[in-house]
Amino acid sequence: MIPLRQQLGFRNFILALIMMLVLSLASSAVQIYSDWQATTRNMENQVHQTLGLLEESAIQAAYQLDRVLAQRIVVSLMKTPSIFKAEIKDDWGNKLAETERPVMNSSVYWYDNNFIERYRTFAHTLTLPEKGIGVGSLEVSIDQAEIMKDFTRRSWQVVYIKLIESLITAMLFFGVFFFFVTRPIINITHNIAGLNTDPEHPELLDLPSRHKGDELGFLIKSFNNMLDKQLRIERSLTDREAYFRAVMEQASDGIFLLDSQGQLLDVNASACYALKHSKEELLSCSLFDICNEKYHDDLRAMIKEADFNTSITKEVEMYRRDKSINLMEIRTVQVKINDQTCLLSSARNIGKRKSAEERIKYLAFYDSLTDLPNRQLLNDRITQALRIANRHQHTGGILFLDLDRFKLINDSLGHSVGDNLLKQVALRLKSSLRSEDTVARLGGDEFVILVPEIPTEEYCATTGIQHLAQKILQLFKQPFIINGHKLFVSTSVGITLFPQAHAVSIDDLLRQADTAMYQSKRQGRNQLCFYQQQLQESVNERLTLEKTCTMRWKMKNSNSSTSHR
Repeated sequence: MIPLRQQLGFRNFILALIMMLVLSLASSAVQIYSDWQATTRNMENQVHQTLGLLEESAIQAAYQLDRVLAQRIVVSLMKTPSIFKAEIKDDWGNKLAETERPVMNSSVYWYDNNFIERYRTFAHTLTLPEKGIGVGSLEVSIDQAEIMKDFTRRSWQVVYIKLIESLITAMLFFGVFFFFVTRPIINITHNIAGLNTDPEHPELLDLPSRHKGDELGFLIKSFNNMLDKQLRIERSLTDREAYFRAVMEQASDGIFLLDSQGQLLDVNASACYALKHSKEELLSCSLFDICNEKYHDDLRAMIKEADFNTSITKEVEMYRRDKSINLMEIRTVQVKINDQTCLLSSARNIGKRKSAEERIKYLAFYDSLTDLPNRQLLNDRITQALRIANRHQHTGGILFLDLDRFKLINDSLGHSVGDNLLKQVALRLKSSLRSEDTVARLGGDEFVILVPEIPTEEYCATTGIQHLAQKILQLFKQPFIINGHKLFVSTSVGITLFPQAHAVSIDDLLRQADTAMYQSKRQGRNQLCFYQQQLQESVNERLTLEKTCTMRWKMKNSNSSTSHR
């Protein structure tokens, strides 16, 4: 219950009372002033009437210098209570008669010399009416305190009545205001305090019939509308919070809610699972505590740069509970929760993805079986070797290798034996070459060795590349032990050099080395052979002959089919 002195009706009552008292005092002052003016006028009129009644006798006494008559006149004047002194003088100013009584103390002495004078003298000139000659004067002095007694009594009555009227009016105003405003407002506040604001089972204020069209009815309707809107907003916020919580907990990515200093405020189950920590353990940490120290500057920049519209993505290493490392991609954006600016970060383990990307990148340039460079990487390195050889005028070489009787081994012992054989061949070739040389597998049992730089003199280059080829042939003298099988495998080697007199492409160089390799096979396998122009011309002639024979055979078969028809 609100204390009385703090109630709106009581405060309005005090204010109304003060205003009414001020107005009543002002009204009383005006009325008292008007009464005083009227009293003064009446008093003057009475004095003048009294003097007028005795004027004729006073003129006779002054004209005849009759002191006895003059004395009777002044004595008769003293019968008026307000007159305390009277005298008659002749035309020379000599007193013919005078009388005076002592002035009694008055309760209205406070009027003296304030806004009125207590004593007042009236002088009346005595003149012969026929001749217009002044024969003397009649003077009386009055004590206005006697007059003010009735005036004071009436004035206090006016003040008392006005004050009582003001008090009664203010109390009536307070009663009416309390009954029609304060009490309904108190009832409304009590009803508001006792309302059930549960969004699932809401209650609204009842609207009394007598207040349907007034301000209190409008207040109740407005409050009910506001309460209904608030409850709908709370239900919406509750639903959104439940949705956000469900999304956060069901998300496969780890989700972290941070403050502006990086302290963890909330985490989901996926974050706990990824880092092998309980939720309580993570909430006692900051983001910097669970990340590798070398990424702290990136995290500070991320926290500083993140805003409400743009997310910032960083790759960081996070520690698990056992101090092992997760490579995580963390994406951060600013959010506002309970008027507090926070950071919402989602973290995804990208270790497997990175490994897959590296694997895909590796497979784009390397053979998956032997881990040797494939044709694409070989072409890139040959391109670089050609550019450098032309610029610095030195000689490089390409060796084309093909295993002898590999198909027989693959068909008789199975593909697993063939694959293992290729792996061992790749290991032997890599172990026999310099770091700047490249050995690549083109496919099947075909290998290419790129030697980017050999001595520039032709005979030295030829000798050097031939020595390397002989070394490779010697590698195949040793048997390969595969799955309990002791296999002896040889290889045929074709060699070409670059740069050449005429500009050649990568395909031209590989075709030259391939042509030389087939020439070594025709010479009996386990041989090496340098490319010569005549070999290419012979290969071209053989290809042309094979194409011609094929076309003739197809035409003959076609004619035979037509004749049967």
